[in-house]
Order: sequence, then structure tokens, then C-alpha cells
Amino acid sequence: MLLRGSDGTLRNYNETVTSRQFACLDCKQYINAGYRWCYSHLEHSGIIAPGEFLDVGKVLARAEYWAIPAAGPNTEWLAKLLPEVRAFLLFHREHELRFGEAANEHFYSGTDFLEWDDAEAGEPSDISVQSLYTKGCREWADVEVYMKSRRLPVWWWGQPEIMEEAQRRFALCVSAPKSQQPDPSP
Repeated sequence: MLLRGSDGTLRNYNETVTSRQFACLDCKQYINAGYRWCYSHLEHSGIIAPGEFLDVGKVLARAEYWAIPAAGPNTEWLAKLLPEVRAFLLFHREHELRFGEAANEHFYSGTDFLEWDDAEAGEPSDISVQSLYTKGCREWADVEVYMKSRRLPVWWWGQPEIMEEAQRRFALCVSAPKSQQPDPSP
């Protein structure tokens, strides 16, 4: 299957199911769509397709996706996740939403992921440079302290070429005029 990346180029799509996401292109936030559960109940049935814009009404109307099977050790994560997904979709329903694979260019290209936030509750796996500012970081040393305070640092922490770009983007965010800086009290 060929998909068009955010840069307009066609790429082969890896049809293995790894990390399906719903993403708000306006707010640069994404949330886990439910891995294979999403694939089985939305993607496989043709309600959504990777790389495509999302029809929120169709997703919200798909009862099979929202019906959590009997409670058990394999469904606890789903019972926790699906209410968050519903809230995310309702909150962003008037925005440009896309469905895709986090590892592909469905949402961003290059190192633009440094501007995106994981909206799932708990300790996020991705944190934008803007969110680091809203968490009180004003210097790169603050970012280092914050990363050490987490159970696990974000996935790109410790990769020199990405760290250098993150530092550059963070410095731009901190040095921006106050009117262009993120609100530190969300």
C-alpha cells in the first residue's frame, strides 16, 4: 500500500500494526488509538485508513470500537484508554484530525516530532519543547533535571543529533517574545 507523507511524497506503508494514533494537526497532539483493538474495529472494517483525515462522527458511531469486553488483565488498559480517546476526539472534533502510525510521516516529518505532545494520561512518551517550557523549564539545565525526574526519559533523550535539535528549538521557544511563548499555566 502506498501512502502520501506529510511532505507530499509517496511511501510504502508497513502494514504491521504497531502504534496507531489519532492526531490533531492543529494542536500538535496525539493519542494512542488502541493498537490492535483499533485495527480490528476501525481500520480493518474500513472506517479509517492510515494517513487519512478522520471523520470523528464515524469513529464515535462505531459501537464495536467503544464496547470494552469483560474486565480482565488483557482489557484493563483498554478500559482506561478508550474514555481518554473519546475525550480527545470530542475536544478536537472541529480540528484537522488524522489517523496513522506514529513512526511514519502521517503527522510530521524530520524532527518536527519535537513540537508534538502525547495526550494520553500519565507520563507522556513525547513532550514538545513548548511543554517543557510550560513545565517550568527556562534553561536546558532545567530540562535535564526534568528528564532525570521521570521514570523514563522521552524516547529521543540521549540521541545526540536529536538532542542538539531539541536544544535549538527549546532556546527559540524560551527566547521568543512573551506573547509568543506557551502559557505556563495550562
